[in-house]
Amino acid sequence: MPPWLRRVIAFATATRPRRIFFGLGAIGFVCGSALGVAILYVLFPPPPWQYAEPVRIETGMVQGMLGDGFTLYRGIPYAAPPLGDLRWRAPQAAKPWAGVLRAEAFKRVCMQEGSTIPGFMPEPMSEDCLYLNVWTPAKSATEKLAVMVYLFGGGNVTGSGSARLYWGDQLVRDGVIIVTLNYRLGVLGSLALPELTRESGTSGNYQLKDEIAALSWVKRNIAAFGGDPDNITIFGQSAGAHQESNLMASPRARGLFHRVIAHSGGAFAPSDTEWGLMTLQTAERAGTEFAAAMGAKTLAELRAIPAEKLLTVPYRSRPVVDGDIVPADAYDLYSAGQEQDVPLLLGYNGDEMEMPYKWPMYTWARLHAQHATSKTYFYHFTQVPPFGPFPRTGAGHGAELIYVFGYPPAILHRVVEWPAAAKRHIHLGEEIRAYWTNFVKHGDPNGAGLPMWPAFNEGGKVQILDDDITQTDMPDMTAHTAMDAEMAAARQSRNAAASNNTTAP
Repeated sequence: MPPWLRRVIAFATATRPRRIFFGLGAIGFVCGSALGVAILYVLFPPPPWQYAEPVRIETGMVQGMLGDGFTLYRGIPYAAPPLGDLRWRAPQAAKPWAGVLRAEAFKRVCMQEGSTIPGFMPEPMSEDCLYLNVWTPAKSATEKLAVMVYLFGGGNVTGSGSARLYWGDQLVRDGVIIVTLNYRLGVLGSLALPELTRESGTSGNYQLKDEIAALSWVKRNIAAFGGDPDNITIFGQSAGAHQESNLMASPRARGLFHRVIAHSGGAFAPSDTEWGLMTLQTAERAGTEFAAAMGAKTLAELRAIPAEKLLTVPYRSRPVVDGDIVPADAYDLYSAGQEQDVPLLLGYNGDEMEMPYKWPMYTWARLHAQHATSKTYFYHFTQVPPFGPFPRTGAGHGAELIYVFGYPPAILHRVVEWPAAAKRHIHLGEEIRAYWTNFVKHGDPNGAGLPMWPAFNEGGKVQILDDDITQTDMPDMTAHTAMDAEMAAARQSRNAAASNNTTAP
């Protein structure tokens, strides 16, 4: 632990009144307060970063910074900037550079409205945003550590790979490499138009294409950071998990990852319904309406509009059943056993809504367990964090991320909670990170010192993640069964409409 941080901790824990004062300030700090960061840096300025030895990747030499037991590389380009004529095209290869790229600063996040995470400070934005970040504990390129690539949530319209919550500084302590990335959002990440389809053969799904490009980059380059290109796990939450369910069934993503961890999100509702994907025809119609609202008569005119102005007209961003990246609805693909046969760990939180969070995870687990030979593990997270809105809302959407990423840090638990409560929250985080990283390394979350986690496809048991970790049958079955019937009716209606359109003269 660096001396400047020890001074912060000593100040935070010196007396009970001071603990309370510091705890209140720390809550503001962890919510992204720029003022809190500035005050801490003035009071306890950290020592300057030390640079690591450069490593060579396919586009040149890159130099990271030495952290506390890891090396951090910020802002490595995985694709060319999607500017000008590259707007609404598949990501193109990043250009090589001369000399050494110092990967010392996070790059700007992709264009969006508001903050990347509710309650956090907004991050600087740019259309030039296709960058990723690497945290590696490896001391050499020969270690072949398992790799975790995180896909953030945010409804396909907000989020970033640099948000403080998603940093990999805690997970790397369990001997894995963490990669986070930016991908295009909103209308810039999903616009479909007949003219775009004529230009490229399909349109929409630039978010998924960016993620495939980033995973391809990881596959080709992660060995330079001590990673194993044959042991890559994608993990994501909410919209990130939704995208994972499409990637598992996409022929374009085959072989790019070997395990999947998904939190509270999946693409299993029928297309062109409230919670489903869009068919290409529907997406093109929505895109045409958007272009008209922007006053653009041609694709060239639309590409010339400043990115900031594009955000002023509402556009519902969601993946498209384009016949290429997404060949069909995920429910149909999984029902036919056409998804990748990889180990899957997934689940939802106790106080989330049935749609769009609980039923898709139940359905994903059920369908994958029916067809795959790989194991499926299911969790039900019921712990209530002491931070943010959760004491009021319960184990709601995103509550588990505090424990997965270990942020806010353990010291803040000790500052704002009584010792016994702090100990329970800290210990649960340690157990969850051990489960996740065991799964990443071996395809099985079980390990020494952890409560046994049975596979869902070997008895249907679910792991309850709370102070006391136990097993139970699938919760919420009454709601799941009712939603099964509702979704089946929606699929039947969709199929009937498609059949009528096909047979119409």
